[in-house]
Amino acid sequence: MINLSKLNKEDLDLLNKLIETKGDNIFVNSLYNTYFDYLTYLDNDEISNFNESKDIFLSSLGLDLNDKYTLNKLNEFEVLNVKELDVDSFKKDKYYKDINPKEVKIKIHQNTYHLYYKYYKPFNYFIYDEIKTKDNDYKEINSLGYFSSSFKYLALDKNDETWMSIIPHEINTMKEDIKKINGNVVIYGLGLGYFIYLLSLKEEVNKIIVIEKDKEIINIFKEYIFKLFNKNSQNKIIVKEDDAFKFNETKLINNKYIDKDINIIINYAYIDIYHNPLDALPSYIRFIQNEYKNNGITYFYWIEESIICYIRRIIISIFEEALSSYDDKDYIDNDDYLNNFINKLYRYLKNLNFNSYADISSLLTKEKIKEICKDLK
Repeated sequence: MINLSKLNKEDLDLLNKLIETKGDNIFVNSLYNTYFDYLTYLDNDEISNFNESKDIFLSSLGLDLNDKYTLNKLNEFEVLNVKELDVDSFKKDKYYKDINPKEVKIKIHQNTYHLYYKYYKPFNYFIYDEIKTKDNDYKEINSLGYFSSSFKYLALDKNDETWMSIIPHEINTMKEDIKKINGNVVIYGLGLGYFIYLLSLKEEVNKIIVIEKDKEIINIFKEYIFKLFNKNSQNKIIVKEDDAFKFNETKLINNKYIDKDINIIINYAYIDIYHNPLDALPSYIRFIQNEYKNNGITYFYWIEESIICYIRRIIISIFEEALSSYDDKDYIDNDDYLNNFINKLYRYLKNLNFNSYADISSLLTKEKIKEICKDLK
């Protein structure tokens, strides 16, 4: 059992406030999901102005805006701070300017792929960047925005389900890591080639090794997208069919990659083999626990801030359960990854001493959460 008996009333009040904030984070996130689900039921008529889009957004949430508590929560989490984005800045993105594959349907074995263009309609809201966390209280602030004109983006469907797309959220959540990377880099996850193309345009980037296990995705990329890359970019990029974990754990020796035709030092690795923070968890944990095998390589993870927020919620939930007298019998391993991950976190926390709220809050920084996850057994 996690022992919180040394916490005084002020500490407990702060912990309960943290638990309340965690609940608010989940609630606010559900509001966005409610709106996005609602959008799928709207007809094809375009929204003509911002006021109309705001009315649709608020009506989809079903909230009483005359209730002061509700309104205060929306303001606290900046739910109503919807930003108009400059559509031209995205249209000027180098990938969108340079890489314009033709729409095509591809049949490979039992799978049907559709490479084509989708659209954001004017004044339809979408999440356009990473979650921002307020360090003092861990409120999660989402970036909600819209375009005032339509925006076309490249997508790949697999069996009528969108598999990959290059949307503003993807562009914004990658640009800072693109700025930081130079030298030789391993990219885990091919996608539609956005990240590797932007990297290849940098003079400071020498060689890009892309690891992708899906042979069908590799074939589509090479046939319909890679041919549109300029020659200099093509010369920097090597795409290899391989399992990301196997390659990272067995084919990189410290920070070197040696193959029959390659012998280079790797400076950076970028992991993008998941779709969202929930399905990212197993991959994220496995990679960070094996970083030590490749000293000298700096690892970056797509949407890492959102993954950290997800893990932070779990840690706070474990403290919430501790206040309800949960103990070892409530944390039994089974075949479910998430359940077992929670149990590992519980066993880690159970062995710590908590003399004050500061001992708890110190565990919730990004750096400490990564350290905890690296140590989980």
